Amino acid sequence: MGSVLVQLIPLVIGSVMMPTWVLLVLVLLRKGRGPVEAIAFVSGIVVVKLLQGLIFGAIFGAYDVNHRRSEIEEIIVATLLIVVGLFMWVAALKLLVQGEDPDGPPPVWTRMVSAITPFRAFGLGTVLVTTSSRSWLFTLAAIGIITRAELGPALSVLSYLIYIAGTISLVVTPIILSIQSARRFDAAAYWLQKHERVVMIVASLAVGAFFLWSGASSLLALG
Repeated sequence: MGSVLVQLIPLVIGSVMMPTWVLLVLVLLRKGRGPVEAIAFVSGIVVVKLLQGLIFGAIFGAYDVNHRRSEIEEIIVATLLIVVGLFMWVAALKLLVQGEDPDGPPPVWTRMVSAITPFRAFGLGTVLVTTSSRSWLFTLAAIGIITRAELGPALSVLSYLIYIAGTISLVVTPIILSIQSARRFDAAAYWLQKHERVVMIVASLAVGAFFLWSGASSLLALG
């Protein structure tokens, strides 16, 4: 299981690179009711990620029942890593050319957060993950890595839950810290708004390069 968690770390890093989501949490925390809406927002994210795990887990499980394990699984996982890497580079290119994250929420949503309710915050979290191609790709790659390791049902579920915990770590941390004071996030929100584009470009290029190298190395090893 330890080796699986190590392989999941790059996917976790790629998944948490959503500065806009963190910014939304920071804005929600600065509202009068404190962390209520922020918790609802994160809950929506977690629910969809759990459903994604059930869907992909069922698909991979059905495949394993009807097919003997072979190099095909290795090829599938390696190809997924390459696709994720290419996606990250394309996202970085779009940020350079267009100046906005293709997986980020529309600017109007960010402005409407100040008047959002817990129910709508939950819905916003579900919509952002459901419409995020990055989230679907990363979850598919994570399930592939876990399934390939043949950990068994219990450890496989535990590994995926740890993966989810890692992917939401950056959005949960401000909520935990806000128990003392939410005002401390004014500076953080300002910094993210100012440097979000640069952070996304650098991180996408670096993590994308790792995925491309990892996937290509796996395919070459099979050859």
